Amino acid sequence: MKSKRLGAIVLGFLFISPIRAQEPQATGPNPLKVEIKIGTGIANREIVGVSDSFSSETAELVCWTYIKGATEPTDVRHVWSFNNKVVGDAVLQVKSSSYRTWSRRPVAGRIGEWTLDVKDSEGRVLASKKFTVGQAGR
Repeated sequence: MKSKRLGAIVLGFLFISPIRAQEPQATGPNPLKVEIKIGTGIANREIVGVSDSFSSETAELVCWTYIKGATEPTDVRHVWSFNNKVVGDAVLQVKSSSYRTWSRRPVAGRIGEWTLDVKDSEGRVLASKKFTVGQAGR
């Protein structure tokens, strides 16, 4: 009797083990691929005036983002930071697997270091871009 139970247990492990090995594993990094460009405007859905450094006379900047790999509609956030302090947060829809979107931010009078973070709907940073407006001390 014991050998039949032991055989059933061993046989059960043989069938259960492969099934458990095929269960989904924890997902890795977000599959979205993100390209960021900072510029002075948009023309025909493309960024213009692209740079990493802008004049202190610049009134407004645009963050243009190309997002690839979305498997369903989702949102991303453009989080604008000036001298390490968040000064703007725009929620933007991503409606297809290959999508361009952008947000604008007034920068007049804010001379210094800027960062733009693109975050997914769960708050994970997908990409970042650093840039400057004017030069400190001028």
